[in-house]
Amino acid sequence: MKAALLSRPDPNPGISDLTCLTPAESRRLARIRHGGARRQFVAARHTARALVAERLQVDPSTVRLRQRCSSCWSDEHGLPEPVDETYVSWAHASQAVVAAVDRDAVGVDIEAIAQFRDASPGLVALMCTSDEAATLPSDADERARALTRLWTLKEALIKVGETSLGAMRDCHLGLVDAGQEDGTFQHNGWDLTTVEWSGLAIAVARLPGERRHDGHQGGRL
Repeated sequence: MKAALLSRPDPNPGISDLTCLTPAESRRLARIRHGGARRQFVAARHTARALVAERLQVDPSTVRLRQRCSSCWSDEHGLPEPVDETYVSWAHASQAVVAAVDRDAVGVDIEAIAQFRDASPGLVALMCTSDEAATLPSDADERARALTRLWTLKEALIKVGETSLGAMRDCHLGLVDAGQEDGTFQHNGWDLTTVEWSGLAIAVARLPGERRHDGHQGGRL
């Protein structure tokens, strides 16, 4: 697996970054009004294209990223489609973007821990199993870190097709201890990696070595 983390995307995306967007990406970008969100949208896809191009040894401008929603069949969101048998995933949050490519299914997510400090009961009910919700830390900072780890890990699983937004509350990972060291553990046949960096939580879901096509474990994010 190859992954990249980009902090503070270029405030003025180049013309080449925009011309590489597919029609579906351009339509979605046109509906984003906030300048920071637009920069992150473009930077995440630019980073993903660069990783795909590096793996395939082609020019990034020739890489087209496509998505497809399995529910409504929209091409503006949903799981990314493999590019020449290379799986790709990307995410962005709070002035940072992350992307990953692999020979097998891979999902990444990134979120700012501060956004979960005042998580509503409704959000907790959406994302946590009853056991996870019951064992959340009482300390506000540790609670925010635990919730962010849970959210990003489950989002990464969504991006490999293991669960869905509506089924998050049924996907039990247990309490992801806010104080635990960064590392990898397994869930239902997937390797899950969780990392904290500069107030952000990053998660990756990928197949373990024995199930991978290339037979290699790969490196940590």
